[in-house]
Amino acid sequence: MAMQHNPFLTKFVPLAKHHDRTYKKWCSVIEHNKDKIR
Repeated sequence: MAMQHNPFLTKFVPLAKHHDRTYKKWCSVIEHNKDKIR
C-alpha cells in the first residue's frame, strides 16, 4: 500500500490507529487523493 512509502503517512498512521473511524476516513481520503499527496 502507498501509505508504507509516504513519509507523512508513516508518521500519521500510528496516530490514526488510535482512532479507528479517523483511520478509515483518512484511508478513504488518501485513496481519493493519492495522486496529490505523492
